[in-house]
Amino acid sequence: MHVDPLPATNAAHYRLVCSECGNHREDDGISLACSALHGPALLRTEYRETAFAPDDRSSGVFRYHRWLPVRRCLPGTGRTVVRRAGKLAAAIGLHELWIAFNGYQPEWGAEMATCSFKELEAAAVLGRLPGSAGTLVVASAGNTAAAFAELCSRHDVPVVIMVPQAALGGLRSRAPYGRSVQLVAVADAEYADAIRPRRHAGRPPRIHRRRRNPQRRPS
Repeated sequence: MHVDPLPATNAAHYRLVCSECGNHREDDGISLACSALHGPALLRTEYRETAFAPDDRSSGVFRYHRWLPVRRCLPGTGRTVVRRAGKLAAAIGLHELWIAFNGYQPEWGAEMATCSFKELEAAAVLGRLPGSAGTLVVASAGNTAAAFAELCSRHDVPVVIMVPQAALGGLRSRAPYGRSVQLVAVADAEYADAIRPRRHAGRPPRIHRRRRNPQRRPS
């Protein structure tokens, strides 16, 4: 994986906290649930720095790595571009209007190759994974699959992506995917059908699951 290491002072800049029992622990880069015996509960991050300060030495979403649960920065990632929309503001009777754009418009500095904000999620997930994480497994019907396929291909991260066959046409990329990306198309299926084989794929050691909401598709 092509990465930029974080400064040594930021190597352990956050901890994981269970929202149910309050258990604090260092992040192994893989865990998605608390190890204590209680019902399902989300893990949240607790950052050691209290002041928010972007790092202009990093690119894209990793300008905010001090407030992200990541252990490395991936170069060349996209970012949200905020632009003033004066003509639209005048047309709808507003004095001031700014629009946050997630997409591909290089002349604006917007370079999300899949035209989806899900690239921000994929970048943060890959920035959190340890180098020995093994193969990532993703089930999706649209933007999430496209984002993980793009970034895993770009940074040579092994991933198995399961999608309904009908969703294949929506997976956009500027270049063919690398060998680290394996697409599994489930025929005559919806998103729920793609989840079931993902569960079986997640059983062997060193394979980690990722499930996301597929409601949006690439525009």
